[in-house]
Amino acid sequence: MKMKKIFASLSLALAAPAFAQDAVAFKLDDVTLRPIKFNEFVAQVKESNVWVRSKKLSNESTASWQQSMSAYNLNPSFSYSRGTFYAAAPMESYRTPQSGTFTLSGNIEGRGKQSARKEFSGAEVVRQSVDLGAMVYGVEVDSAFLFLDALRVKNLWMVKDKALTELEKMGGADNKQAIDDYKQFKTDQANDFKYFALGMASYLGKPGAVLPEPTADLNVPIRDFDVRSLVDNARRSRPDILSLEAAFNVAKASDNLAQKNRNLDFSVSVYATDTPSYSVYSADYDSTTNYLRGISYGFSISVPIPVSQLYDADLVAAKNARLQAEIMLDDAKNRVYFEVNQALIQFNSAKAKLQTALDNQKNLAGKKMANLDDVNGWHAAEVEAIDAKVNYAKAMLFLGRVSGLKNVLAL
Repeated sequence: MKMKKIFASLSLALAAPAFAQDAVAFKLDDVTLRPIKFNEFVAQVKESNVWVRSKKLSNESTASWQQSMSAYNLNPSFSYSRGTFYAAAPMESYRTPQSGTFTLSGNIEGRGKQSARKEFSGAEVVRQSVDLGAMVYGVEVDSAFLFLDALRVKNLWMVKDKALTELEKMGGADNKQAIDDYKQFKTDQANDFKYFALGMASYLGKPGAVLPEPTADLNVPIRDFDVRSLVDNARRSRPDILSLEAAFNVAKASDNLAQKNRNLDFSVSVYATDTPSYSVYSADYDSTTNYLRGISYGFSISVPIPVSQLYDADLVAAKNARLQAEIMLDDAKNRVYFEVNQALIQFNSAKAKLQTALDNQKNLAGKKMANLDDVNGWHAAEVEAIDAKVNYAKAMLFLGRVSGLKNVLAL
């Protein structure tokens, strides 16, 4: 089965800080930025990702082989022979007529071979499709993490820019060191943003002087999840589980094909020989014998002697491959319980920290900044809120990934 999108629509938005109404726009002096929304970024990444594009081509190649592998292996052939031709004959009467022989040959497949190949090729096509879905799903999640990282740094830069603006308004020798520190903070955040923006550009596969600027809001609702439901859902629909199930089906079909390939093929041919009329002169009897045109028919059948079947390495290898695929699938399903519980612990921790950060931010909302302590206190609360929101979103993304949830961040 194909893995559906994890995101139907994702409206990311870091809740604007209290100063948003008079904050300057995000701008870097030495970089040209192109705003890009989350859904747009993910869609472009999926279109341009080299691994996804390569996998799609691989899927097309696999599908193109399915019809030929499912066909009956008749291997027909036609031959025509004519002779005999003499460069020199011991006597004139020794010459024989030039006959023509037509032969049609074919293969009769061993029982069950065609159906086994058809089953194997169908399983392989399904596996390729499931693997593509898993790859696209992974690209979506990875691009979401990258987008969040860049968005976080962008908002931290804006918070530091506002803090710097407030301190510069206050002036005073006591604030000079703090002003210098915030300028350095802005420079550091600008460099961090360029780093993550370059990462976004590499995902888009479009090198150039213009860097993508994540444009979104992050208001992820507080949610609760039931661990049992998450575990059940993961075992049913997690992409890597689906891929392992598809791989097991391929191994099972391959095992069946190895057994059916031991059934013997028979080679059958039919032929017809056309001999034209001719005359033979006998000098001993001084007489000539006339022969009429003759047509003869025949057939042959060839049965192989299966010496190779004295050995069973092919059967052992196919059986072991099936057992290995089954072991991997069972192990993955067993690990689901632990992985989901770990992700849920991480998610609940991020949720608690988010609630604390939002409370701290709310307590400082609307408070005037009259001195350095006020600015630092406001700055710390905003940074805490930004980090908590991004970490909560990441924790939800990761929980969705390990539990196979779709639309986990849809708003």
